[in-house]
Amino acid sequence: MYFPTRSASIFVLARARLWTGNPECRQERRRSAHSGLQGHRRIAKKKRMRVVIDTNVFVYSFFGGRPRQIIDLWQKSEITICLSPDIIEEYVDVLRKLGLEDEPEIAEFIDLFAKKHQLLFATRTPSLRIVREDPADDKFIECAVALKARVIITGDKRLKTIGHYMGIKILSPGEFLSFFRR
Repeated sequence: MYFPTRSASIFVLARARLWTGNPECRQERRRSAHSGLQGHRRIAKKKRMRVVIDTNVFVYSFFGGRPRQIIDLWQKSEITICLSPDIIEEYVDVLRKLGLEDEPEIAEFIDLFAKKHQLLFATRTPSLRIVREDPADDKFIECAVALKARVIITGDKRLKTIGHYMGIKILSPGEFLSFFRR
């Protein structure tokens, strides 16, 4: 298991202190025997970021590049994808129009979707009117608001010009990867 340098050094010092023969540490040893490592694990775990992925990023992920890197993060359980019925419907419609429904990668995604692999589904979303130039893009913001996503990842310039909404960042794939790695 990977521990960040600071946490690892704290862990080593605490362990050395607790497991010495020092009588002053007996009480502390008893208390930490049940919770010491558990508390440390909680500190070391990184909370999965919730994201909404615009259809253009989802489709371009089949061709590689940064969109594929984002999907790889999802497949490695490093991010959680937030979806709504409207978003899934758009994904399927666009993939059919492009003739990609028979690609092996699609079967892999469908399998992961069926297993609900790091997915959150919003059955209801608020009705918002934010993207005036393309109201069809409001579904991504609505889903992000409903599921408390931190980021919407998009290549759509009209959606991207909004920048953020209610604390939700709207980023390009490249911007997201930089933001995620920080």
